[in-house]
Amino acid sequence: MSAVADNLHSAAPSDEPPPPLVFTDSAAAKVRELVDEIEVKDDLDKNPGQNGDLEKDAEIINNLKIVEAIRGFLNDIKALESINKLDLKKDGLFVHKVWLEEFGQTNTSSKNSDIQNPWLETAVAQIIARSHDWELSSVADWVPKACNGDDCRQSSVKISLTTNEFSLEFSFDKSSPETAKAAANRFSEIFEKKKKASLRGTNELSAYLETECISKNNQVFIVTRLPRAGLDALLAKHAK
Repeated sequence: MSAVADNLHSAAPSDEPPPPLVFTDSAAAKVRELVDEIEVKDDLDKNPGQNGDLEKDAEIINNLKIVEAIRGFLNDIKALESINKLDLKKDGLFVHKVWLEEFGQTNTSSKNSDIQNPWLETAVAQIIARSHDWELSSVADWVPKACNGDDCRQSSVKISLTTNEFSLEFSFDKSSPETAKAAANRFSEIFEKKKKASLRGTNELSAYLETECISKNNQVFIVTRLPRAGLDALLAKHAK
């Protein structure tokens, strides 16, 4: 019998205040999850137009070609190593990030990268080009006065390789923490379905990849990770 049921069966007579309900850790966690879901649903009910926008965003995210982009990167690495333009052990630790901002009809981008090898930088840039079309930036919401006092929408793509993993991260600013949470939950459903589909197939790369969608404040992050051991194993197999 659950902790909730135990408390209800042992309730004090009606003329005395009942003792407080005591939840087990698992029961308390389920209650917290339910409260979170109700809060998100309540926010969407208060903003009915948001449902349509969320599904448009979900369609764009569903069309992300993450596996294809990473596969293309592995092929590029293999090709560059074969012509001695790249040594991944020497050049292969980096962080490369691109920001996109939109003000009215004006789009701007900026980059911060510590990649020293120009061949590797080109290969990394191709990951971004292969992974999506230019509709991706529209997943971000217009946020009032977010860019030096001007209304704008912002998104970013970060690609990094450490001693532990390769990662590809997309981030989008949303109009509020509630819309960010709703978007992260919806996008998580998409990648869960993709993961199940990949397990039924024979795509070796997909078996290594893990994608999670999370929200922090008013931002949504879609992060795909490939363990460094998996990356090295795939490259070694290609090299044979």
